[in-house]
Amino acid sequence: MIARSPSWLDLPYELRQQILAYALEQQGTIELQTPVWASKTVFTQPLFEVSGEMRNEALQAFYENNHFLWIIDLSIDRSDPARYASMAGGEDEVDHREQGSGRQKPLTPGLPWEYPHLKKHLRCLHVNIYLPSNLIGDTSAAQSWLTGMPERLPSLVNALDRGRRLWDLTVLITANTKRFNTRISLEGEQLKALEVLAGMEVKGNVKVRTRYDFKSVKASIDGLQLERRMRA
Repeated sequence: MIARSPSWLDLPYELRQQILAYALEQQGTIELQTPVWASKTVFTQPLFEVSGEMRNEALQAFYENNHFLWIIDLSIDRSDPARYASMAGGEDEVDHREQGSGRQKPLTPGLPWEYPHLKKHLRCLHVNIYLPSNLIGDTSAAQSWLTGMPERLPSLVNALDRGRRLWDLTVLITANTKRFNTRISLEGEQLKALEVLAGMEVKGNVKVRTRYDFKSVKASIDGLQLERRMRA
């Protein structure tokens, strides 16, 4: 009889997930877009390249146990996660083995949205929605809000499958305070654009926040009762 060495797969699945969660935990929030502002620009995850089964389990642990950041700012040209294949579902069905070779197809060692299964396993998300610098005096900014937000926010809701898989969702309504008039309130079409978020069906925690000094904006947002309406 030849004694077989213990295998990783001999461990219970739940224990494997606990180990992977610890090994893949990142500090702070992980930005889902380029250009990145604060978080790491490269993620080297050797565990994703060990084997097909290890890859799938590691991707699940990576997404389920980290916090991710999605920024909607119409004044900045940044990538839109709603358009990623891994959010549209295209990556979930891809066989990542090279055809005919039986080998794992290498993953690009970059931002996490380059990995498959993002939509399937994303659990904790922060969404920062930036207001235009001046909704009253700046006609261009106001028009951008009225045309851009009604497109971007429904895309976010649909890409997240209405948030049905999320455990924790935080939405921050913010702006560049150096340029933003903190005394203005949101009304009419501006509030109607944000009301799209009420279509979420999150089974976990939902928090909707504004900047601490945005008292008028907070009063407008509170009137929508989004936290209550976004819960399943």
